[in-house]
Amino acid sequence: MTDRCCFEGESMRKLKFVCLASAVALASTPAFAQEAQEAETQVINDGDIVVTANRTSSLLSKTPIAMSAVGGEDLIAAGITNPTQLEETIPNLSIVRGNGLQITIRGVTSTDGTEKGDPSAAFMVNGVYLARPQAQEVSFFDIERIEVLRGPQGTLYGRNSTAGVVNILTAQPKFELGARADVVYGNFNALNGTVVLNVPASDTLAFRVAANLDQRDNYISDGAPNDNVKLDKFKNNKSVRLSALWKPTPDLSLLLMGDYSWV
Repeated sequence: MTDRCCFEGESMRKLKFVCLASAVALASTPAFAQEAQEAETQVINDGDIVVTANRTSSLLSKTPIAMSAVGGEDLIAAGITNPTQLEETIPNLSIVRGNGLQITIRGVTSTDGTEKGDPSAAFMVNGVYLARPQAQEVSFFDIERIEVLRGPQGTLYGRNSTAGVVNILTAQPKFELGARADVVYGNFNALNGTVVLNVPASDTLAFRVAANLDQRDNYISDGAPNDNVKLDKFKNNKSVRLSALWKPTPDLSLLLMGDYSWV
């Protein structure tokens, strides 16, 4: 009788030990999930950019596309105010200004910038295709980020994307009051200025207005200043963009945007 009681007592102690170990394991499971979530957030905060190259939001380092992305703050810090300067930070990309922008990605380009020709690299603003090269340069202000996709992208972006895609993502309204002004001056009286104003109307509605002036004198000097001939500026672009964001719930938002340019 005594041996049986001792055996049963030992079995109960083993059972209690197993239950206690299981409870500890279950209690530690949410901690692992929390650590994983914190690690993912840390990756984003460490400089990885969230991109929409494949029409869904994903981290740049985990997007299976040959691409590069540059944030708007990095563009300002590098003094990049024109698309032709992007080759300084993005590899395999060259943009020159002639009769509009001529984009070359991985050596593939189109030299016909007329209304009869189609570019081989697609230029987009917020995912909307801009067909004519003459209208592409005036959209380069108040930028959230730039995504450059290398190689054919016809599956997601349609025709005229044999060389790749240059997608300009403009800054959206934010629910905080803010303003910014950037001015860059260079030779030949080059002037590029941007003014941005962000105003929240309520907890669910915000507005943002941005204006840009991009001009530069002609490279040709008039040898006869008294002949009453006035040379046109090399460029004299003026643009304004107005956007409104309505976000009634965390899962529902409506963005309206309109812009106008003088070239």
